[in-house]
Amino acid sequence: RISDSAPSGLGIPPLACGSLPIAKIPEAFSWQSDRAWIRYRLPRPERPSPEATMRLRLQIPQSITVDLRVLGGIVVGGATLWGALRVLRRRRASVERPVDDGQLVNRSALQKRHAFHADVVDYDASSDEFSFEEGDELRNKRHHRDWQEKEDSLIRLLFDVMRERNCTLREACEVAEHYIYDHLVGVSGELRRVAPELASPSERVTAVRRLHSSLPLSEAFRRYDARTRISSRKKVPPQFREVRNIVNLAQLFASASAGLKLITFDGDGTLYPDRSVLDDANEAEGAEPEAGSASLLIDRLMDVLKRGITVALVTAVGDPSPLPYEQRLAGLLRRINEDDETARTVQLFAVGGQCNYVFRFDHRTGGFVALPREEWEPPNMRKWTPDLINGILDAAQASLVVTAAQLGMSSTVKLVRKERAVGLLYTGTLHQTTSYFLDELALKARDAVKSLQRQRGQRLPFCTFNGGRDVFVDVGSKEMGINLLRELVGAGKSQTLHVGDQFTRTGNDLLARKACGTLWVDNPRESTIILKELIDTLNAQAGA
Repeated sequence: RISDSAPSGLGIPPLACGSLPIAKIPEAFSWQSDRAWIRYRLPRPERPSPEATMRLRLQIPQSITVDLRVLGGIVVGGATLWGALRVLRRRRASVERPVDDGQLVNRSALQKRHAFHADVVDYDASSDEFSFEEGDELRNKRHHRDWQEKEDSLIRLLFDVMRERNCTLREACEVAEHYIYDHLVGVSGELRRVAPELASPSERVTAVRRLHSSLPLSEAFRRYDARTRISSRKKVPPQFREVRNIVNLAQLFASASAGLKLITFDGDGTLYPDRSVLDDANEAEGAEPEAGSASLLIDRLMDVLKRGITVALVTAVGDPSPLPYEQRLAGLLRRINEDDETARTVQLFAVGGQCNYVFRFDHRTGGFVALPREEWEPPNMRKWTPDLINGILDAAQASLVVTAAQLGMSSTVKLVRKERAVGLLYTGTLHQTTSYFLDELALKARDAVKSLQRQRGQRLPFCTFNGGRDVFVDVGSKEMGINLLRELVGAGKSQTLHVGDQFTRTGNDLLARKACGTLWVDNPRESTIILKELIDTLNAQAGA
């Protein structure tokens, strides 16, 4: 038996491999005891030429012969060309043109479409200024959101300008400011070319910023640079959170210049930590308030209220009773009630269930009083029938239950059904991937409700979000809640600010961008800093 591994260089055709009768084997052969095949020795005159031994003839119909040398040459040549192109592309991407001053831009980092990594940095607890030390009390969900699309079309515009022009952040702010101003006054369409989603945001896309006024980005950069010296860095490019802080300052300056009348706040993660309340009762009396403390935040909220600016809590907590909202703002209500004159003049509201319950502070009771629906309910909300509401909640509930079972979370979640909301409370142990699973629940429920509405031809507003330890689907949105407050106090979009921490695609602050300018914060400490900047700006305007 001649093995299939017989050397092809001996000139034996492939079809000759196999079992052969002994009588057909020539006399000139020898056995190899340490091999699995027989060495076939041909007589010298019959040895094939070198060209024949280098060619493998395949038994293909029509006797087609493939020369492996040619095929191998093509493969090797293509691989060499591909490798050379990769080297050239890397060298080209690594080249940086020098800039005159300010901060160099890391092109290789920016060319990744600035994935908005989760470089969440907290403020230094011992300082009331901007700093870059990582905080110890970051919310759990912030550590696990780096995959999220932290989309903000204005922040993306600034990164794009830095990348395309290879310029500093200061120059990018100047360019973007001119783009926005020219777009709003109708002078130029450059913004539509470089950032179409910012110039003409689609109603179907929520993760974009709306332009309600021009934004003084250059002034905001100078203020931020004076505090942080960001322009002094030459090797490390601007990070997402730093650019976000500059955009926050620009929006704050614009709203203050327009005559700020209304400022609204999210609850958890903005005015108080998750599952907590705004209360300074446990803080030491007479001690100097620290940055990020509830006492300092209450002081600054009182300063804003005394200036005649309306303050409102707009939260996902849905309850027809004022008690849950009074508990969450216990420290602020206590401070207001200490002064009768202040209690009579302040304008403080609470909106629950995104937009479904509205309460006003009443000095006679020292707490919140529900407003009659006919005073604030928009005409489109009056068309929400129980059948429409229950249809959305039923679809969302079915999706949440099924998805939780698919993810193996049935034993660690608790179903909660309310009048205009349904959700799952996570009761298990928090780990590094918990937020991913909660996001999955939220996105699946959102798809289920949208599918139902397409089938029925409905457009009932709803909001699906991951709250960090729960997932809820609410009928209505914060866009509607802020708009109805604007109608109550007579504030325009440019005269209104919303401060929140959930502007990712599974956050319930995202839709607030349609109603007014927004400020994106990470925790109550940042809200305290934002209020300080607002008060300083208002004082500067009054002094001027």
